[in-house]
Amino acid sequence: MLLKKEKRLPFYAVFLLPGFLLFLLFFMYPNLSSFYYSLTNWNGLSAPKYIGFSNYSYLLSDDKFFPALFHTLRYALIVTLGLNALGLVLALALDSGIRFRNVLRTVFFAPAVLSMLVVSYIWIRIFDPDGSLNTFLRFLGLDGLTHLWLGDPATALYSITAVNIWQFAGKSMVIFLANLQTIPIELSEAAELDGATKWQRFVHVTFPLLAPSVTITTVLTAIDSMKVFDYVYAMTEGGPIESTTTITYFLYMQGLKAGQVGYASAGAVINFFVVAAIAIAMLGFLRRREGRMQ
Repeated sequence: MLLKKEKRLPFYAVFLLPGFLLFLLFFMYPNLSSFYYSLTNWNGLSAPKYIGFSNYSYLLSDDKFFPALFHTLRYALIVTLGLNALGLVLALALDSGIRFRNVLRTVFFAPAVLSMLVVSYIWIRIFDPDGSLNTFLRFLGLDGLTHLWLGDPATALYSITAVNIWQFAGKSMVIFLANLQTIPIELSEAAELDGATKWQRFVHVTFPLLAPSVTITTVLTAIDSMKVFDYVYAMTEGGPIESTTTITYFLYMQGLKAGQVGYASAGAVINFFVVAAIAIAMLGFLRRREGRMQ
């Protein structure tokens, strides 16, 4: 039987080959190329010239690089916490037998299938000084809360995070909801018979069993947030006063706008290792947490 499986292995490899070639072409080649170009002074047009690790030394002394990294990390932290918290609340609500829950699932998930650029342009109008948000606040008599949301360095980044959370909370909701439906109802019923309140049943029964979905949504959200570009490009272009300039937008400005492709490639390599380190650390921590809760 083993010999038959070994003889059939090349047949299966034929089906794996297209995916493997696409992986090499669209993942491995661009990443290896980025590392190569990071060691050159390539401007995107002329032939690249090898300059060693000069780009990296210049990058680490660039007074715009670390603020961009800080903005990115803060953005990722807020979005990861907010998006997963809202997604969990929505999932719990829809799992409770609420009326029209199938319709609400569609409504909550619908923004996730829209283009981020389209969503950005919609929210630009909402955040406009005379837009829907400020108009609604004035209608409620809360004129003092009206604000120049995208024009104030103190609120611009938080406004963008709110848009990200609004758009993709439904995506996290679907993952949590799928996990909730695998939890045996007998466990919650047994805890209720023992006198546990709803909150105690959630903390000690439901939430520990959601550990796999928490791991998935947290890691994926953090990785996606560290690569944010569309919202920044469409809504603020890194402003005001570079308060929303993230790593990817910084690389875009250096590589495509300033024509310093080699310099931008060095930043991309550093960003790759930062994202990889964060993802590996989070995955390791959350996996250990899963083991403790089982």
